[in-house]
Amino acid sequence: LHEEIEEKISSWTHREFVALHGAWAYFARRYGLKQLAVIVPQPGREPSAREVARITALIRERGIPAIFVEVQHPPGVAELIAAETGAALVTLDPLGGVPGLEDYLSLMRYNLERMEKALG
Repeated sequence: LHEEIEEKISSWTHREFVALHGAWAYFARRYGLKQLAVIVPQPGREPSAREVARITALIRERGIPAIFVEVQHPPGVAELIAAETGAALVTLDPLGGVPGLEDYLSLMRYNLERMEKALG
């Protein structure tokens, strides 16, 4: 799986993204991606208007193509930021909540495919 992930990511056009939560920070660091911002850095703490404006500006300035959200959490303000910037809202599954994903390998491949569509 590690080699499969490295091979796919090596050809991606984009390597930067914004995330609703910090679920992908370790994955990003390991595979040379950059999580430039987290919309909800702490559970239950919605971002301020200033934070939303900063993230919106960052997405526009850097041409970030995707905001990663999780199937376990409603996208909330991420939907507004995506609509404002044109970034794709990409639903990933860090915990295994999508039916049919029975093991870790299928879960990671599912996420990798969705990331690739947005960043590749």
